[in-house]
Amino acid sequence: MIVSNVNSLHDIYSDHYQTEFKDFHSFLTALLKNNFKISEGAVSNHNYGAFLSDEKITGLPVESIVEKYFDQDKNSKKYYFYPKTLSYNTKQTILYKMFLNGYLVSFDDYGGKFIIEYNSSK
Repeated sequence: MIVSNVNSLHDIYSDHYQTEFKDFHSFLTALLKNNFKISEGAVSNHNYGAFLSDEKITGLPVESIVEKYFDQDKNSKKYYFYPKTLSYNTKQTILYKMFLNGYLVSFDDYGGKFIIEYNSSK
């Protein structure tokens, strides 16, 4: 798995996949729904992070992840994730699994935590 941002993904789309998709939105939708994989050659000139999916996490239901790894804000439907002692692969797998299940993920630099909240507009 790679960790990137929308600007890098747009560059990869422009450089390698413009003829395969009608527009960037279609490319991004296919990626985010796991319907398309970027080739290694397409990312070789771009900055990105990478992680190996932690199978112990991918097999868990979201409810188990929330219960085991997150603190909840009692006044809202936000969860806080402090991955201090977790491996990089485990942390990234948790964040990716939550994203795939309709949660928005942001990072609070000041507090050193991830904020996870359900995307009700989905």
